[in-house]
Amino acid sequence: KLVLDAPTVVFTGNAFIPSAAIASLSADKITTGTLNAANLNVINLNASAIVTGTISGANLAINLNTGMVEFQKGRIHSTDNNIDINVDQKYISVTDSNNSVLLKGGSMTFTQPYAFDTDQTPYLTIDNVGSSQTLGRGAEIVGRDVLTVSVSGENNSFLSGVPLFQKDFSGISISKNYDTVVGGANRGVRIIGGGLYSTGLGMSTVPSIMVGYNQNGLTGGTRINIEADYVHIPSAWSKTTSSSPNAFVASDGALVRSTSASKYKVNIERTRSTDLAERLLTVPNAHWLDKAAMERYASGEQKELPQTNFGLIAEDLEAAGLEDLVVRGPDGELEGIQYDRIAAALLPLLAQMKTEIDELKATA
Repeated sequence: KLVLDAPTVVFTGNAFIPSAAIASLSADKITTGTLNAANLNVINLNASAIVTGTISGANLAINLNTGMVEFQKGRIHSTDNNIDINVDQKYISVTDSNNSVLLKGGSMTFTQPYAFDTDQTPYLTIDNVGSSQTLGRGAEIVGRDVLTVSVSGENNSFLSGVPLFQKDFSGISISKNYDTVVGGANRGVRIIGGGLYSTGLGMSTVPSIMVGYNQNGLTGGTRINIEADYVHIPSAWSKTTSSSPNAFVASDGALVRSTSASKYKVNIERTRSTDLAERLLTVPNAHWLDKAAMERYASGEQKELPQTNFGLIAEDLEAAGLEDLVVRGPDGELEGIQYDRIAAALLPLLAQMKTEIDELKATA
């Protein structure tokens, strides 16, 4: 046995110690060389002392410098699996007692199984598979039974199929069982699109439909306003009737039904005066080409040569004092003729002529 018992021990050569039991060793004394962790078992290590570098394993690497965590395989999940990140199957799932959200394969699905609805089909799916319209390109949002996009405070007072409850709804609601509704609450809904067209005075705009329009051009009204270069209703041409025309376009564009029953009139004064008829007989008829049609033809917008029109000129009726038979705009300018009332103006004269003819026949 060799006992070294001195304040200082100096070795002047090399020493080979095959095995040693050291009662106390200060790590400060280890200043060089390599410790092979494969042959070293460390217990009770304070993790706060690991402040740099990368902790690596076969399937996990944690870089303490960059904060990056890399998984090769495995899962991170809570003990009840309500939170589950699966690296192997590539999904993230979050579940509580009523809802489940799954993010997998470029799709996010929401399910809500409960006692009264055991259907596992997602009530909402958001994915990037697109649709048939885009040939698979783009995104798609699908609701199982109902899909509603709205804003806070204007999303709950809506009952599909019952217009009374739609006045406070703002958004769009699509349902399998009811009609699709686009709502603008008490402000209205505007649909715009298409190319620019001229509105005159060097101004232009795009076609639009405004639901909830008022006569001052503001929102929140009770009218529907359609703005476009032309408004086409193909079925109005293809569907026919033998009834007389009964529609009138007002100066503000309002489309209203023309009526003749006394229940729609006040201050009725009946007369058999022939004054209007006699004035009508002094008015010349005329032939003309429509100005707007000629402009469209000149610009190439209209291919067919405009047809010649026959009728009367409003200024001629005005000159004859037939104010009851002309139409004026809000500015007082002449706009048209009430052709349907010309026959009524001629009736008293026809009745007078018939009386005279009958008297001549009686004395012949």
